[in-house]
Amino acid sequence: MKHKKKKFGFTLIELLVVIAIIAILAGIILPILNEARDRAYRAVCMNNLRQLGVAIHMYANDYEDTIPTAIPLWDGYYANGYIAHLLWGEYRGTYTYYNLGLLIAGYRQNKQKYIQNPENLFCPSYVYISWWQKRRFSLIDEFRRTFEINYMRSYSNYVLNNSPTVGSAIIKRKLSRLAKEEMILMADMFDGFNGGYTNTHFNHPGKGKYAWLPAGLNVLFADNSVVWVPNKNWRFVHPTCGENIGGYSWFWTYKRATLP
Repeated sequence: MKHKKKKFGFTLIELLVVIAIIAILAGIILPILNEARDRAYRAVCMNNLRQLGVAIHMYANDYEDTIPTAIPLWDGYYANGYIAHLLWGEYRGTYTYYNLGLLIAGYRQNKQKYIQNPENLFCPSYVYISWWQKRRFSLIDEFRRTFEINYMRSYSNYVLNNSPTVGSAIIKRKLSRLAKEEMILMADMFDGFNGGYTNTHFNHPGKGKYAWLPAGLNVLFADNSVVWVPNKNWRFVHPTCGENIGGYSWFWTYKRATLP
C-alpha cells in the first residue's frame, strides 16, 4: 500500500501571522536602535567639541590668549551669519582661513599643528533638508575637496563664538575672558534655516513631524566642559516660523548660568 508523502510548508494564514509578528517587533526595536544611534552620535559630537576645545587652548597659548579668528573686530564681514562656521573662504579678494580653519592650517601639506584629524570638525548627526529630500551625511568629503583651494569655501558644522561684544563691552576674543565670564566658546550649528523647508541644515534632528528641527545642541564652554541643551519649548528654533530665534548674535550673549 502506497503512502502519500506529506507536504511541508506554511499556509497563507501562517505566513501572514509571521509577517505581522516581524512587523510588530520591527516597530518596537527600530525606535530603540534609532535612539541608541542618536545617543552615540551625540557622544561623538561631545568628544569632537572637547578635542576642538583642547586645540583652541593650545592655539591661545601660542597667540597671546586669543581664540582663532582671522578678521579684525571691527570688520563688517562678521555681520554675515555663515562666517561663524566658515573654515576657508574669500576675504576682500584673498582666500584665507576663518575661525576653526586656523587650527588645521597646512592640512594639504600635512603640516597642521593643532588638529590632526579633520573629522573632529564635523558632527556625525548633520542633516541637510531641502523641499524634496532629507539626507544625513558628513561634510568631511566637501572639506577634503575644498579646503585650502582658491575659489572654494569650506565649512564646519560647529560654530565658534565670533561675537566681538557682549552687550556693549568688547571682549577681544580672549580665551581667559570667555572662561572667567563662563561664556559659550562653541556649539552645534543651528542657524541654517531658510523658511523652515528649504535649504535647512543642522545637527541632531528631532523626531516625527519635528524632524526638520534640531532636538538640541551640544554647547562647549571656555573651560572645555560640554553640556547638552534640549530645544525645549523651541528656545532655539521655532516650528511655526521654522527659523532660529535671534540667531548667533543672540545666542552668544548667554552664559552658563543664563543658558535656557
